[in-house]
Amino acid sequence: MARSIRRLLDLYDGHSVASAIRSYDEDESAVKLLHMFHPVMLNTYTPQRVISDGNCVFRSASLGVYGHQEAHVYLRLMTAVEMIQHRTRYDTESAGHAADRPSYHEFMNVTSYDTMVREVMTLGAWCDMMHVYVLSAALGVAKASYIPPVSHDTSYFTIYTHDVIGSGVTTPSPARFTLMWSAAQPPSQPDHFSVNHVVL
Repeated sequence: MARSIRRLLDLYDGHSVASAIRSYDEDESAVKLLHMFHPVMLNTYTPQRVISDGNCVFRSASLGVYGHQEAHVYLRLMTAVEMIQHRTRYDTESAGHAADRPSYHEFMNVTSYDTMVREVMTLGAWCDMMHVYVLSAALGVAKASYIPPVSHDTSYFTIYTHDVIGSGVTTPSPARFTLMWSAAQPPSQPDHFSVNHVVL
């Protein structure tokens, strides 16, 4: 199995994911959300537009790592490989999970391992915070996650706003990039905000 995974990664590496044209455009919806909930963030950050096709977590990460969105399938593949190779880290039902469990598992609402693997292996399927941690481990880099501080749901803020340091990432250096949990369309009222998109 490891040999097959290596061949898949080598095949994709041959497509030179780093060579696509860099592209950055401001995401108007995310900017409006920040104006609504946390305007001071706009003094430091500019949310970047990402295609909202269900691959936005990986498109945003691709934009953060490579400067373009085209490597999203490759990053999905790397995340899937990490989950499959290290099942005991991510499968709460696994016999070795208690010994291998990452510290962040304690405060996350984790779905079943099979569901998480199916989601990450399905192009266009929504992925959640656990996949962001797995991607950090797969890339070997720290990154940050952020959600605007929505007053009607503070639990989201505590889970989705902090540095993301996946298993095996030994240097908690400054985050390489930040993913913002957003919405494809800004809500008409603050209490109507529902996360359905991620941008860089």
